[in-house]
Amino acid sequence: MTIEQANQYFAALPEGFAPAEELRAALPAAAQQVAYVGVAGTAGKTAAAGLLAAILREPQYLDLVKDQLTAEQFIQPQQKELYEAMLRCREQGVEISLTALHAFAGEEALNELSHLAAQ
Repeated sequence: MTIEQANQYFAALPEGFAPAEELRAALPAAAQQVAYVGVAGTAGKTAAAGLLAAILREPQYLDLVKDQLTAEQFIQPQQKELYEAMLRCREQGVEISLTALHAFAGEEALNELSHLAAQ
């Protein structure tokens, strides 16, 4: 998928978050098998931040990406820390929330996520 195709896809999405099953069904079969998409620069930071904010709002999104996305694929240390914290919450059966993430992530990472979630 090219950047232009991705932009068209995201532009066509309604505002807000659809249920995870609906998002999965909307993706072509080949896109559902993507293991890694490298995004450079500010776009990569924004994409990763957007993903983390989406998981905070809709924790079931983590189930869609956790088998293909590892914490090591995050470039920003705070984002890596947040993703690891989200995975630990899920492993321990704890509902993902800002409150729950306090037990697994540092203040700097949580402040970034709070800022993202407020946008």
